[in-house]
This record gives sequence, structure tokens and C-alpha cells, in this order.
Amino acid sequence: NTTGNNCEKCKDGYYRSSINSNNLKAGCLKCECNGRSTNCDSSNGKCIECSQNTRGDQCEECKDGYDW
Repeated sequence: NTTGNNCEKCKDGYYRSSINSNNLKAGCLKCECNGRSTNCDSSNGKCIECSQNTRGDQCEECKDGYDW
């Protein structure tokens, strides 16, 4: 789930999950956007460009004026 010459970056659709004992970010996890986005901020996992009139860190809320 990584890319870059030294596998130092997460691929699109993944983000760094934690900081290890050497104070380095470790592990790339798949973005959790409830099927409403395919990409997230690679540093914190917040979803980018939620679809279906949703918003929120994981596209889990309706935009104002919309409901489920």
C-alpha cells in the first residue's frame, strides 16, 4: 500500500496510520469513506471530495439540506 523510491508514501486511497517508537509514521491503511470517496488526506485519513451530498471525516454525515 506504499509508493515512492523508498516506499515512503502511501498510495492514493491510503493514509499513514500511526507513529512508531522511532517517531516515524508507520503503516498505510485504506481510507474509510463509507463508499462515498476513493481518496483521503494521506497524513490523517480525512476523506476528500465526498459524494452523494455527504461530508465529514469519513463522509458519514449529510450535507445541510439533505437526509438519508
